[in-house]
Amino acid sequence: MIRNFLALGEAELIDRCIGSKIWVIMKGDKELVGTLRGFDVYVNMVLEDVTELYISQILLPLALCCCT
Repeated sequence: MIRNFLALGEAELIDRCIGSKIWVIMKGDKELVGTLRGFDVYVNMVLEDVTELYISQILLPLALCCCT
C-alpha cells in the first residue's frame, strides 16, 4: 500500500484522503487531527471535527537528552 502512495503526486495523494481522518503537523508547537473535507491549489485545507493538539515544549528537550 505504501508503494502505491509513493507513485502518486502530492495533490492526488491529498485528494484520495478527502473524507478520511488526517493528522496535520503545523510549524511551531501545534498539531491538528480532523476529517479532510477539501483543499485548494495552495493546499489550504478544510477540516471537520478538528482536535487541536499542543506539543509540550518541556518534554522535547528531555526526550533529546534521553536519546543522546
